[in-house]
Amino acid sequence: MNASESNKTSAGQRAVRVLPGWLAGDDLEPWLDRLVDGELDGPCQKQFLSKLDDVPGGWRRCALAFLESRAWTAALRDAL
Repeated sequence: MNASESNKTSAGQRAVRVLPGWLAGDDLEPWLDRLVDGELDGPCQKQFLSKLDDVPGGWRRCALAFLESRAWTAALRDAL
C-alpha cells in the first residue's frame, strides 16, 4: 500500500481509500479486519460491502468477523 491509498485518521489509524481491483476469497480476511476496525473510509467501505455480494459466503464471513471482534472485546474486558 502506498501513501496515495491511505491517510491517517484522528485516532492515528490508517483509513484505506482504495480497494484492489478484485478480491479473491483468500484476500477477504484482511479487508474484513480493516472493516471491523473502522479503517476503511466511507467510499472504500461502500465499495468493499458491495463486493461481498460477489464472494461466496462473503456476508456470512463479514458477520462472523464482527462477532469475533465483539467476543475478543468482551474477553479482554473481562480479563482486566
